Amino acid sequence: MFIRSDPATVLHLSIAIDSRITELARSLGPLAAYRQLIAENDALICSPELDHGRAITTARTAIYTTLVAGWAAEQVRELGYELPFAVVALGGTGRGEVTPRSDLDFAFLFEGAIEGNAFLLELQRQTLHTNEFHERYGFSFAALPFGVDDIPELAEKQLNSFLDMVAVFDPSGLTERIRRKIRDSYDPFEHFLHVRGYWQKQWEQAGEACERLDRFDIKNDGLRLFLGGIWTLAGKGFRPSRAIYQELEDPRDLAAYEFLLRIRSWIHLRRPPGRHPDASGNHPEDVLGFADFIAFGDLLGPAAGESERFEFDNEVRARLLSARRRLASFSRGIIERELHDGRRVAPGNPIVFGASGLYHTALGAAATPHARSRAALSLLLASQHYGVPVS
Repeated sequence: MFIRSDPATVLHLSIAIDSRITELARSLGPLAAYRQLIAENDALICSPELDHGRAITTARTAIYTTLVAGWAAEQVRELGYELPFAVVALGGTGRGEVTPRSDLDFAFLFEGAIEGNAFLLELQRQTLHTNEFHERYGFSFAALPFGVDDIPELAEKQLNSFLDMVAVFDPSGLTERIRRKIRDSYDPFEHFLHVRGYWQKQWEQAGEACERLDRFDIKNDGLRLFLGGIWTLAGKGFRPSRAIYQELEDPRDLAAYEFLLRIRSWIHLRRPPGRHPDASGNHPEDVLGFADFIAFGDLLGPAAGESERFEFDNEVRARLLSARRRLASFSRGIIERELHDGRRVAPGNPIVFGASGLYHTALGAAATPHARSRAALSLLLASQHYGVPVS
């Protein structure tokens, strides 16, 4: 059985966590606060509770975002920067889904020029070129800078990351202005093809192998399998994943995803820190082997007996396999439904992309040769532009 987190409860939890982090940072200093809060989150991960994946990642994400927000406010105040500026969380950080070995995805947004910006150079000095930020706060992050004029150039993976953009520090409302600009300038059909390409390349095969116990990449073959369906829906109107979560017909789909977040958090704690992603950005910490699948009983602690550990092991494995099947079925259903119904290349456009390729919907039996010729040309141009066949 999968228990979904209630959105109102998650919001209340986030507000309470943010307030506590701010108070601890003020009383203990940011480094001591960070160490205490991470230790508390690690203890939560090591508990035998299985249905608190969202609580774990919400709390862990807030540790980073709240401390970064306090630092950003301090920099603006002390350096006297007056132009619109924001720090945003992107991707998994923006979704509030940080686990112990996750990347931290932040960006600096500027209304003014980036080139030669002394304020940006100082932020990068502290976070990239020296250990100053790490020594004060206990962790590091690398934030890419973006100006308002850079936004129309976002594409594919970077554009997908901005779907889940959320303001961390933004006194001038720059985040929402940039979200509107992206929504007005991006190509929803091109985004759909990007997500579908990942499905064809990796996620579809991962769904077919969801019973394997010898190897499982919990991020690429599990979490992103689910997100492929979410991003297919979110990309239509450039809406954040969190909004799509709340609209899902079956709450067990999101609950299964949150269960994988819970397991990923524990698997990450079993891995030594300091490992680096490969050339494709994949993390070795995310790969479960057979030894991981028979170690879930460790969550019960050393006092648990062998029989109790064995039963718990079986329960977690069964739930993990069930979650993987559910998420594969969810995303397959979303993408196949899009192709069955047909995805228009643009709202109101008569050219539609279906299971066998592009086709034109505006031609009737009485269409003139001229109209058919124009339709054929438009199909050819769309096919060349997007790199997809004509049916």
